[in-house]
Amino acid sequence: MEKKEDVEKVPYLNELDTLLKNLDIKHIFSYDDEWNNERLEEEVEEKKKKLITLNYNEFSTKFAIKILDSEETYLLNEDLSTVNEILNSTGKEIERLKKMFLKVINKERESNPLIMLKSVLDKVESSKQVSVKTFANRFDLANVKDVDGRILFLLDMNMGESDQEKDVVIKTIIDINTSRPNCHDIAVVYSHEKLEMYKKHDTKVSYVESYIEQNNLSLHPDNEASKYLIPFQLWAISKGEADGELIKTITSTLEKAAFGYSLHDYLEKKHEITQKATLNLIKLPEETFEVLYGDSFVEGEIFLDVLERTHQSVLNKVEFEAVRSNPQIYENLLSVSKIKNEKISTEIKAQGIKKYRNNNARKKTDPSIFEGLPEYGLINYTINATYTDIMTGDVFVFDTYESSDKKYGILVTTDCDLPIRPKGNEIKECGRNAKLVTLLLCDCLVFSKTDVKAKEKIEDGEGLWPVLLNGEHCLLIPDTKNTLLTIDSRILDLCSLNSQGWAVLPDDITDIESFKTYYFNEYYKNNLSNWIDNVDKLTTYIPDNIMLPDVAAALSGEKLDDHTQRLVNIMAGLKYTVRLSLENRKFEIKRVGRLETRRTLQLIQTKVNHMSRIGLTSIPGA
Repeated sequence: MEKKEDVEKVPYLNELDTLLKNLDIKHIFSYDDEWNNERLEEEVEEKKKKLITLNYNEFSTKFAIKILDSEETYLLNEDLSTVNEILNSTGKEIERLKKMFLKVINKERESNPLIMLKSVLDKVESSKQVSVKTFANRFDLANVKDVDGRILFLLDMNMGESDQEKDVVIKTIIDINTSRPNCHDIAVVYSHEKLEMYKKHDTKVSYVESYIEQNNLSLHPDNEASKYLIPFQLWAISKGEADGELIKTITSTLEKAAFGYSLHDYLEKKHEITQKATLNLIKLPEETFEVLYGDSFVEGEIFLDVLERTHQSVLNKVEFEAVRSNPQIYENLLSVSKIKNEKISTEIKAQGIKKYRNNNARKKTDPSIFEGLPEYGLINYTINATYTDIMTGDVFVFDTYESSDKKYGILVTTDCDLPIRPKGNEIKECGRNAKLVTLLLCDCLVFSKTDVKAKEKIEDGEGLWPVLLNGEHCLLIPDTKNTLLTIDSRILDLCSLNSQGWAVLPDDITDIESFKTYYFNEYYKNNLSNWIDNVDKLTTYIPDNIMLPDVAAALSGEKLDDHTQRLVNIMAGLKYTVRLSLENRKFEIKRVGRLETRRTLQLIQTKVNHMSRIGLTSIPGA
């Protein structure tokens, strides 16, 4: 029976050996104040003494052992009452019972968490690829001073020297990181203490916050970053839960810890690179910024655009230098990812790639996954607040004159045709190449936990998800018929003049001129403002020579009557397709944000063949 149990545990041991090899772990150091072999043996013997002094009925009841009638008769006849007396008996009549009692006692002797751990470590060390050391003291720098190779640390949580310093895990992890930089060591807690705070990432963050506050520590020059970085290094195994499956538990926990540690190192390096790049940008002389400003002016950009590109350039330089000097951080993350790849591929083989993809995509409909971060990775929502000029990838929601249903569109006109630049070699007239621009129409599904259709579309990988529209999470699906709409670019320009993205008809743009380029301001003064002044005039849509006398009389006053306003709204809708609301002084179109560049390019490349073959929707009355 014992051989069968050993055979069943071998696959887990092989898996652990393989994982240790793949992670290139050369040493396992276990720190626990109970690591005292003499005391461990004493505890084991003491436990055995307590068990063998029990009455056999009490023992059999405690461990659910059935005593046969024949055995019971023999025990009574021989006056055997304790477990010890039964074990010392030579009677063949109770041979079965003796074996069962011995098996339970041996199992109980080995149930000590450290005995169990020692058994596992002995098996791991027997593979000759990993050395094992145990320490009855807390972590000491002297233990690792000259150790070459990656170390897996197993830490007892309660290793403090005083009540105030009971939990030393975080401090030990920091000491390990500090004393062995770029060694990519991994630490896992193996403790009797309550470990609920290790279960989820947000509880780990709260745990770190509490630890910093209680110990009044400054863990890093940037405590805020440390508060969120350290949780990636917090992994634990409860001694009370390890019984029977310790090898399996260590393997799964180590796999997760390795991924967490590699993410910690990568994110910490990214944080450092970003700070260093910003510092390098700060160090640039004023003369450099003067040259950059000249470039932005000539190219028809605002200064912020050039500064962003310069910052990105410095960022690329700093990251290149960091990767060249220490590529192990990236190699480590990718090697851990490779291990996860093998596990995922095994799952895919078991259930099929379609089912696995659907199960994984289903997680995208979990608010805890998509809220707060992914929604801001797909769409840049800041462009309205900074009054950024329209550009390829801008997303719009609008009403047409002929329908009350909302329409959604993505600007797909090429970038080179959209900037406002001077015509010719002198700044006399400014404008853009594209007077009419093109929107790729989209369907929109508002997400809700109960909306099966939206969830199925997301799980199938269709459309753009998640997009924030009026405080709701939506799925935008580019029209399967590849319907395109041409629209006057000046209407979209209005969206860039409003902090909320609405196409409001402004009286002037004095307050936001500093956000716009020199060329745009010239374009507004000489072109756009004249068009805005005439949007609410009926003569813009009906020539004077065919206007009825009573209509002309109605227009003679400064304020349009309701009938004439309605007429202008209708005529503007026919001309521009987008509904005009004169009473609100705006076209019913709003810029939502700007689609991420890579997704915009993918979208255009996917649709380009269809775009080139189908006719564009014409603008009525244009």
